[in-house]
Amino acid sequence: MVTNVRRVSVRWLATAVLVVGVALLSCGGKQTPRDRITDPGEMIFNGFAVAGVDCYSCHKADGSGTWRGPNLG
Repeated sequence: MVTNVRRVSVRWLATAVLVVGVALLSCGGKQTPRDRITDPGEMIFNGFAVAGVDCYSCHKADGSGTWRGPNLG
């Protein structure tokens, strides 16, 4: 009985870790390097012109979107 409970607990924990890991990795937008940005709007989008704005984290640096933020193109 104890062995079955442990197996269920380990499976549940492994599933939870996998789900959380996938969720964190799926919204992995990256900033465009500052020296590659030519548009002022892109500076804001990537968090360089306005502190605290990080649209890229959900929409990706090119605005193509993720599951958390739609395509902006």
